[in-house]
This record gives sequence, C-alpha cells and structure tokens, in this order.
Amino acid sequence: MDPLNVQHMKQFLLFCIASLFLLSSAAAQPGITDKINTEQDRGPSVHALEKEAARRHKEGDYYAAMQLYGRALEADTLNPRALEGYGQAAYDFYALPQSDWAYTTLLNHNMGKADQSTLLRLAEVKYRQGMYQEAKALYYNYLFVNPPPEAKRADMAMAQEYLERSDWAIALQKESGKGLTVSPTDTLINTPFAEYSPRWFEDKLYFSSYRFSFDKDNQRPKRHLIKVMTAEALGYAGGPIVSTFPLGNPDKLVAHATFSSDGQSMYYCECNYTGAAVYRCDIFRKKRMEDGWGAEEKLPESINNALYNNTQPAVGRLPDGRELLFFVSDRPGKGGKDIWYAPILQEGFGDPVNLSAVNTTEDDVTPFYHEKSKTLYYSTNGLITLGGFDVYSATYSGRGWNTPVHTGADLNSSANDVYFSLTPTGRTGFICSNRLGAINFSEEACCYDIFKVDFEKPELIAINFNKLSGDSLPETTMTLLTMDGDRVVSELKVSVAGPSRRFKIDPGKSYMIVSEKNRFISDTVRFETPTVIWEEEMVQKLYLEPGAVKLIVNVYDRTDDDQPLNGTTGRLETNRLLDLDGSWKADATGAPLRAEQRVNPGNHQYTYYLDFDGEYAVKVSKPGYTSDMATVSTAGLKRSTTIERNLYLSRGVEFEAFAINDLTENPLLGVTFQLVDITDRQYNIKDIKVKELGNEYNQVLAFDRRYVIIASKEDYSTDSLEFSTVDLPKVDFQKITRELRLRSLKLQDYLPIVLFFDNDQPNPRSRATTTTSEYGETYFGYIKRKAEYIAVFTAGMSPERNAQSQKEINDFFEDSLKVNGWDNFRQFTEILYDILENGDSIEITLKGYASPLASAEYNHNLTERRVVSVFNFFKLYEGGIYNKYLQSRRLTILREPNGSTKAPPNVSADAKDRRNSVYGIPAARERRVEIVGIAVKATVPN
Repeated sequence: MDPLNVQHMKQFLLFCIASLFLLSSAAAQPGITDKINTEQDRGPSVHALEKEAARRHKEGDYYAAMQLYGRALEADTLNPRALEGYGQAAYDFYALPQSDWAYTTLLNHNMGKADQSTLLRLAEVKYRQGMYQEAKALYYNYLFVNPPPEAKRADMAMAQEYLERSDWAIALQKESGKGLTVSPTDTLINTPFAEYSPRWFEDKLYFSSYRFSFDKDNQRPKRHLIKVMTAEALGYAGGPIVSTFPLGNPDKLVAHATFSSDGQSMYYCECNYTGAAVYRCDIFRKKRMEDGWGAEEKLPESINNALYNNTQPAVGRLPDGRELLFFVSDRPGKGGKDIWYAPILQEGFGDPVNLSAVNTTEDDVTPFYHEKSKTLYYSTNGLITLGGFDVYSATYSGRGWNTPVHTGADLNSSANDVYFSLTPTGRTGFICSNRLGAINFSEEACCYDIFKVDFEKPELIAINFNKLSGDSLPETTMTLLTMDGDRVVSELKVSVAGPSRRFKIDPGKSYMIVSEKNRFISDTVRFETPTVIWEEEMVQKLYLEPGAVKLIVNVYDRTDDDQPLNGTTGRLETNRLLDLDGSWKADATGAPLRAEQRVNPGNHQYTYYLDFDGEYAVKVSKPGYTSDMATVSTAGLKRSTTIERNLYLSRGVEFEAFAINDLTENPLLGVTFQLVDITDRQYNIKDIKVKELGNEYNQVLAFDRRYVIIASKEDYSTDSLEFSTVDLPKVDFQKITRELRLRSLKLQDYLPIVLFFDNDQPNPRSRATTTTSEYGETYFGYIKRKAEYIAVFTAGMSPERNAQSQKEINDFFEDSLKVNGWDNFRQFTEILYDILENGDSIEITLKGYASPLASAEYNHNLTERRVVSVFNFFKLYEGGIYNKYLQSRRLTILREPNGSTKAPPNVSADAKDRRNSVYGIPAARERRVEIVGIAVKATVPN
C-alpha cells in the first residue's frame, strides 16, 4: 500500500496464471481502446501497440505495459524495441524472471545497446533475483573484459558499486544460517491479495489486507479496499481464527494499526485513492475506554500535512521516558520518503522532526521501535541491500541513534523486505515480503505477504500428573521419541526430578512422549508439531494412574448420636514420602509436601487415592463444629488396598483473634498465636500457629471450657487474654472475637518523631534561649487552635478551594500534630523507660526548626527554646523518672537548634501575609522538633 510504490514479485507459474486471467479482462481496464482489444488479425499495428505500451509505462501501469509489449512480441519475437520495453516494464512490475528473459534475448542476439546499458540492466535484474555470482560476472565483464568505448562515467561508477555489492551479498549469505527461520504465515492470513503491516498486540496479530471489494468504486475494473484484520491461535491445527477488526470509515482504505506500549492508544491510517493504484493517507488515533476503543481522533496538521502523504505510524518509548510517534512522509526532508517522529505529550503532540540519523536520499519506510532492545527497525533502499528494500536497525544510546546496521541475509532476501516487527519478548517477529514463497498474484503495487520470523528453537514442556488426584507428579522417567510413521527416528530418555521437563523440538515433526514411574501405570502421548511455533509454549500433559491405595474417610456428628455429617471440608496432607534411597522426604519447615482440600456438601464420605510409601494426615472441619483428624501410612504396602477412617465432629464456638500493632494500629504479621485450655487449671496447649502472612487466628472450640489466647512476636511485647465458653447456649454459629495488641520494643520503630509547635511558641516575643515550659503544655494549647487556623486560612476562598484547604489543615492537626506526633511521642517515652530499666545506655538527638517569619538570630533562639521544652518533658515525665538516667549519663539528650536556615524557599516569610506565613501548612511544618538520632548501647553483663 501507500508509501512504497514497489511491485510484487511473482514466481513464473503464478505470473502465467495471473496473465491468463488479466488478459481475458483487459477490455475492462481504463485507457485501452477497443481497437487494441480486437482480434489479432484486425488488431492495431505493432507501432501502435508499442506507443500505447510506452504511455501506460509512463503512467505507472506496468502490468498493462507488459501485456501490450507482449502482444507486439507475438508479431515479432525479436523486436528489439518491444523486448527492451517488455524487460523494463517487467522489471518495474517486479516480474523479474520475465525481465531476465527479455534482456537475455537481446544480448544473445546481439541486439543490446551499443553503450552496453542492456548488459547493465540484465546485471541489475540478476542482482535483484539474488543471483549474485551471475550479476558479479556481468559487472566484471562490463568493467574489465569488454568495456564499452564510450561508457558513461555514471554507468561505470554504478557497475563498480554493484560489483562490490555482489561480493558483499555473497559474503553475507555465507554468514547466514544462525538459527533464524522465516516462513509464510497461514493461507487464512495470506491471500492472493496484499497483506502487510503486522503488529502483535495482546496475543493477536493485527494486519492490513487488500482483499475487500470496493463496491462503490466508479472506476472499471473496480478496485479493492484495505481493512485491518486480526488473527488468533496462530500456527496450530485448524489454522488461525481470522476476522475483520472494525476500524475507520467503511468506504476508505484503513491500515497500519499499531499500539502504544501501555496499550491505551491505537494509531492507524485512513487513505483515499488519488489514482488507479495511488493513495494518500492521514494518521488517526483512538484511546481505550472501559467498554472498548473510543472515538477516532485525526492527528494535528503538523503531522497530517495536507500536501503530503502521512502514513505507517509506530509508537515507542525511549529509555529516557519520551514516547514518540514515528511515521513516514514524502514531505521535504533528506529525499524520497523519510521517517519522522513527533513527541507524544500529555496535551497533544510536539512538532515532527526528521529522523536524519537513519534517513537517506532514497526511501526509508516502515519504522518499528522495540522497547525491550531499544532498537528501531526500518526498511530502506538508500543503503546497500540484497536487492530491493532491506531491513536495517539502529539502537538508541541515550544521546542519539547509533549508525544503522543491516540485519543480515537470514532475515532479508533479494526481494522487498518491509514492515518488520517483533513481539514484546523479541522471540518472534514478522516481516512482509514479495520474495519467493509469497502466494498472492494481484496486480496492485503493494503485493506483499506476511512471513513469520522465529528467533529461537521452539520448546515443549511435558508435565506429569497423578491421574486420580490431579496433583503434579515428580520423579518420573520420560522418553521423547521422534517418529516417522510407526518408525522411531531418534530417542531421548531422561530421569525427571520435578513434575515437568522441557524438550527442544522442531516444527513440522511427529513425536511421542512416554512417562513411567514405579507403582504407576505409564502414559503415552503422540502429537504433531505445527509448521511454525508461535509465542505460546507447546504443552503436553501426561496422566499416570497410581496403583490403587484407597482411603475412605467417614464423618459423623458426635453431638447428634454419631449420625453422618454432610457439608464438611476435608483436607488430605502428604507429610512424608519414602525416597528411592530409602530415606524419608519431608519439608524442612514441617509443612506438608502437598495438600488437597475439597468440600463435600451432599455426602459424609471422602475417597482419596494415596501413593505407596507415604505418611498422610486427613483433617475434617465444618463451620460451627470442632475439627478432627487421623493419620494414615502406606509404608510397606505392595498391593492395592482400602484403608478406612472414621472422624467425629462436635458443635462448637467459633473463636477469632486479631493481632494489632499498638503503635501503628495496623495488622501485625508474623505473630505466633498460642491457645491454651486452662479448664481445671491443667494448662493444656491446644494449638500453636505462626501467622506469617496474616494477623488473624481462627479455631472452633468446644463448649464448657476455659481458654487463654497468647500472642507473641520477636522484638514486641506479649499480650494475652482469658475467655470462656462455659455457660454459653449450645446453638450453632456462635462467635467469640478478641483483639491482642503488641507494642514494638525497638526504639527505631518509633522514629522519626516530629513534634510541631504553634507560631512563636514557647515564650512568644522572647529572645531567650531557654524556657521552663515543657512540650505537653505547648501541644495542648496548639491543638485547641485548629478551628482558628481553618477560619483564618480559608477566609474568602472559593467553595472548592475552601473544602480542600479545610481538609489539609484538619489532616495536619489530627495526623501530623496528634497521632504521628504527640501520641507516638508518648509511646516512645514508655518504651524508652523499659529499655533503660534493662540496663542499656541511650543517646537521643533533638533537632529544632523554625519557619522563616522572623530574623535568623530570633529563629535560632526560638528553636533553642523548643528543643529545651522537649528536654523538659523528659525531665518532668511521670514525676521525673528519667532524671536518674540523665544524671548518670545513661540517658544523653543532644540538642541541635537549626533556626530557619533549612526552611525551603517556598515557605512564606512575609509578616503581612499571615495567612501563609503563620496559618499555612508549609509554614506550620517548619515549626518543629525532630527526634531523629538515637543510639542504644547494650550493657554487657559481668
């Protein structure tokens, strides 16, 4: 489509088929007179055919030019003008074998031009077909064996360049074969029409296709429309699921769907015909909404320049965070078609910039940026290539784009190779090409098929399962057989420690997997690999049936005369398994090796199938009932057998306890809960659980008992509560809930402590550096002024701003001043005393700060008073309990007044602007004392 203006390459047979079809409908093509389409014996003169062919060629209708020159050659197969015209038209139409025939015929009959330009044309055709050795020989002949006497300097230079290119192409082909494979996609994707612009997004392949009829077209024969399509489940049996993606105006050509890296924006092109096979395109965008894609948005005129073509969008986010829209345009640049980019901004788009680091004086097209590798891929015919367009790459270094690099002969061909893209992982790519292997034979100047690129050899993961329990099954022997019919071609046998094994496999092959395990019935799976393997791993599951050790568990209600009890939850835990070396395998933490849990709503019986040589625990529970369990061993069993266990549940009381961090009020994880039955003062430990991931403890308890629940955690205080189920009415679904509060015993958990002060407190309008006030006095005076702060600061504000400001001031007083300041400080002083009582020595640093409202000297004295007031709090706390530690220097309090020197520049210092310099939150946050430095020195016992 639109930007390349290149012709489709045809295999000879397909070309002949197309020719027969198109000749039969030539009368419908515009510009061919009725006289030209009459029978041959009444047809136009050869000269008229040549003249019409030349006109068609000049208009770009290369296919019609070929047909007309072909009719002239029917009259005279050695007509030099017709052969020359036919060869050039076939070359431009990309029918290279036909062009090769025409130029070879001219040279074999010595009808080439005197300046040897015919030989040069043939050499170029050979090069474009990938016949590099033949092309090299022709260029060498032109330059050194039979150089034309009056050769043009430009032709000599071109021959020399392509002689060197031939050597380069030959050497590049010798370096190929590095595991990269390029193969056509399914025929449900590729059709006889053009398919191109592939993009992988959310497990689908989005692509553009020319297969759609243009029923409203006024031109004869009617042209086709291009639409965006999707394909799912690629490469597997039955073929992919292909469907049309609803996008754009139904009467326009819609193509090039691409997506932003976050998946929230889609970009695409809408195009109009401006000629028989010429289009002009603009770029559009849709944003993702909750119910799909939103309305289409045409990008601004800076991108969609109305005088030029704007197409092939691609989006990429560079390592520096910039998101760019790459696109192709024929607007003035370095020459031909250039790649441009425009920054994608929150408010729109920046001005387009020519990507001069990669653009050439020829055509540079089909950009694609792969974020994982920081690489831009694009196609060009302005650098050395294997024939037509080749794919080049350029990485982004952080400062700019590195020199473009050719992507090699494994990926590129002598044909046109364009629209290269990768999946996010980079394991799979797609490329569009008119190389051999393409199936379309349409005559439009767009004619590409989509090819898939595999960068890694596909893998199979085979997983073993216990057929009866559904659990994954480790420790098997697996054999992968490569088959040819019923014949085994190769065999790979491995011992597998875990439940699965990865195997390297080849596409288009037949395989068989056999899995075996002692005391299990083996399982076998046979499968065919698809011709191409896509992003998804191929998975084969094998189900091995164990020798039958059946466990039957019956559940009864002890409080209902041992009647069967339905609706319970059964849990089977595998605690230990006997290993092959005779040792028992168990989890180091005491957890079960595996567990199976299920609910039995309509039955009182569970049936389990156990492994040989194992030790198990089966537990049964039900809401409102006590639980029961039994242990089962299959050690030493050699044959199938049935084991039966009866479990008994009684109605009980549901008990739930929660552990709370007393400092933060948040749930406390990693707590050990201990439940003790103290009925008759026997202190029988009923249950111990460590809750690493939660803070709750649940258990169903019996009636008529007394209990103690104890919660503990390292570096925290212990909390315990006594409760009783005695005298509770024996009804279902009763619940007892208790909350246990644990306090951190690490002073660092309480830091930093930030204590805030009212303006000019303590001792306002004073230059003293000390005070008799203690912090509690200033705090209680400050907290009472919340309503005043709100009233003064919000006076005259709009309702919206007033509400927001009230919330901010309220949050400051309630959270910063009270909870995180005063409340936290009080708990800190309590823990501090406990640690000092244990004999440790502690050093605390107090840092004072002020807002910049007064002079630097005044603010320094003020922060000295604030630090002293906090020091006084310690001296006076609980009647002076800290004084003995202060005197013995077991408690050292360092004071660091900082004044307002560290206040940010945005804090108001304007005495006339009291709204902000006194009542504003930024100023309030500067009036503080921080307890940030603390050192604990443990006392070493004698």
